[in-house]
Amino acid sequence: MPKLFTLEEAERAIPLIEQRLNQAMAAKHKASQIDKQLEEVSTRIHFSGGADVNPGTVLKQRCQKEVAIQQLREAVDSVQQVGCLIKDLDTGLIDFPAALNDQEVYLCWKLGEPRIDYWHNVDDGFSGRQPILDRFGPHVEERKPN
Repeated sequence: MPKLFTLEEAERAIPLIEQRLNQAMAAKHKASQIDKQLEEVSTRIHFSGGADVNPGTVLKQRCQKEVAIQQLREAVDSVQQVGCLIKDLDTGLIDFPAALNDQEVYLCWKLGEPRIDYWHNVDDGFSGRQPILDRFGPHVEERKPN
């Protein structure tokens, strides 16, 4: 059974999630860049027989790609260990399992949003996002004492 978040718990997790998401996105970008460079090398080898290819450079790039992939895995795992779900790593879309009227739903947050303002049914996805409208209680910032 997945962890069910309250709105307050989910919003308190956002700074950590945001940091780890940024790490995952950066690692994914780096791995992708290195992959493109390796594809270019492969094309050069195919057309020139490898005459202008430095094997040491290729090995270094492959190692850097593996490091980036490992960093990506670790960042994704650390986000998932919190109990939320990464729905789209490219846009930073995260769902936090929650309960509404004894039904499991998702509190929906996207990287760059200052707080969680939307939720959706488990089967609806991003296109079914609905405004929170205090259905889950007030936001963290609204709970601060005067």
